[in-house]
Amino acid sequence: MADLGIVYQFLIPQVRHLFFSNYGYVEDEEKYYARYIGLYYAITLLWFGHDRKDKELITPTTCQPVDADGVGTCPPPPCPDPEKCPCCKGGGGDKTCAANLGALPSVAFKANSNKLSDDAKAVLATVAAKLRNNPGCKVVVIGYCSSDKKQQQLSWDHVNAVINYMVDKEGVSADRFIFNYGQPDGDCNTVDLRAAAEGEDGPNTVEPPHPNLRKN
Repeated sequence: MADLGIVYQFLIPQVRHLFFSNYGYVEDEEKYYARYIGLYYAITLLWFGHDRKDKELITPTTCQPVDADGVGTCPPPPCPDPEKCPCCKGGGGDKTCAANLGALPSVAFKANSNKLSDDAKAVLATVAAKLRNNPGCKVVVIGYCSSDKKQQQLSWDHVNAVINYMVDKEGVSADRFIFNYGQPDGDCNTVDLRAAAEGEDGPNTVEPPHPNLRKN
């Protein structure tokens, strides 16, 4: 019987890996012959049990099935820091944008006004920081009320004021926002912000419904 150590020296790295991952190093003389047989079958399997055209001799189980070239498709490695990794979905690992951005604050306006208060600007600064940390996420900007022309226009003014401030003052790209005004079931003097769902899209600017009624 040939010495196992001598045989080992002639093995290609893939066979060495397969053999030792399944049989370990030989230390017990009583198992020496059994492991030698195991090595024989490992070589036989690798030599005769695969397509000679395969570009990948050994494909890990996690990378199955293989393609026409015998190469597996391995899953991508997880983000090293799921909270900060910008290369993954929404910039936060496998989390959705809603999870990454969290519950976004609302912006309050004074009655019949479209001017942003200092408090509202501070609120938008926190939202802008979250958007910078999650470059793959969009935000839906929602204004309410549409029972008459005045309410429709004021709702538009509120949404427009928020988006313009985020773009002009906070430097956030306009394509990160979805313009949504005149919605029911909300406070007429409030604009809500929420993370856009995956695949959700819409315009970032809309023509004013009644421009002659716009407030300065």
